[in-house]
Amino acid sequence: MFEHDFNIRYELFEAPADDWGTKVNNSWRGAIGMILRGEADMIPYLTVTPSRYEVIEFTKPIAFVRYGLLIAFPGEPPRAFIFLKLYKKEVWILLFITAVVLSYVLCKMHSISSEFRKPEDTQKKLCSFFRCIWLIFGILLQQGGTHLPVTVSGRLLLATWWLAVLVITTTYSANLIAFLAFPETRFVVQSLKELADHKTITLTIKEGCPVLEDFEQSDVEVYRRIREVYLQNKYRYNKLSTDTKRCCAVEEVAAGKTVYVDDINYLSWMVEQDYKNQSFTCRITVAPEKFSKMDLSIGLRRGSSLLKPLNDEIQQMLESGVLKHWKEQYSPPRGECYEMKSTLPGQREVSMEDLQGPFYLLLLGAVFGFLLVGAEKTFHKLKKMMKKYDKPVRSKVWSYEKHQLALF
Repeated sequence: MFEHDFNIRYELFEAPADDWGTKVNNSWRGAIGMILRGEADMIPYLTVTPSRYEVIEFTKPIAFVRYGLLIAFPGEPPRAFIFLKLYKKEVWILLFITAVVLSYVLCKMHSISSEFRKPEDTQKKLCSFFRCIWLIFGILLQQGGTHLPVTVSGRLLLATWWLAVLVITTTYSANLIAFLAFPETRFVVQSLKELADHKTITLTIKEGCPVLEDFEQSDVEVYRRIREVYLQNKYRYNKLSTDTKRCCAVEEVAAGKTVYVDDINYLSWMVEQDYKNQSFTCRITVAPEKFSKMDLSIGLRRGSSLLKPLNDEIQQMLESGVLKHWKEQYSPPRGECYEMKSTLPGQREVSMEDLQGPFYLLLLGAVFGFLLVGAEKTFHKLKKMMKKYDKPVRSKVWSYEKHQLALF
């Protein structure tokens, strides 16, 4: 295009250390440094940033780039106790407290009603707090109990509890089906906000990355959080020098120890290269949420005569759809390491891994049952021994009293 439309000859140079322009101590290195020193006239596909805009000219945008997070490929968490994950711990605690409080209220209701009712009209069994607990927990498991209240107040209380349990169990069953049909995928982080709130992971970024300028200077809340949590903490921030290859960060990312930040084009290339190098195994991927949309333009020396003709050519390409066609043609669709596939409902077989949790719970119940049986047996033995010891003492006391009465 340049030789034909502008009647010029050009020669391609490679940016030193793959550095498109890094400002260090008020001096520019890389491709922008070559422009400023007169060693080059043009930089194609350069990301526009405020600091770069101050020293070189930019044409109209020819595309835009978004930035993302390179993270470890999400794995499926253990499914042994999946039935406990359906509700948050706050919900489980609330259910337990509700059952205990309802048991106490039901017990008090029957204690009060027994004072002004005939004995045959009162269910004395439910005056026991522990019997009420078994009744309430039995209803929670949709089983009911042997002894039911005969008072209107008790029946009304249990009726509302039955309705509440109906909603609770229906919600639980629906969530359990969803969890079994669609396996959960656990991401290290999914967005920049989650990265800012993470407690242990580190951040890796390459020196000269355009978005680093936003992290260091922007007043946007999430960027400010990144600056405070990572950039100002040397233990959680790793800045790669311009001559360090991006692939050096892959192992740490795959191990889930760090998150690497760069533009989507570089991250996609890193994912594809690692996928091929690891015998077509996915170890890393790009987080779902992107951030910081920036323009890509052609960088020129200040006062360059190429600025106006290039802008005119770019405008024509935009209007004719050529740039859109190039983007669709040379931006390949995402591959294996970007899609978290799950089996459609009804097509996934339930494995032992899914159901091992209930068996663990059953084993735990059996163990506690045997322990209680042993405790009861020991208690009854002690009780029997106490009675046997107490009987001779009582007989001796009675004989002594009888002897004293005979004397009188």
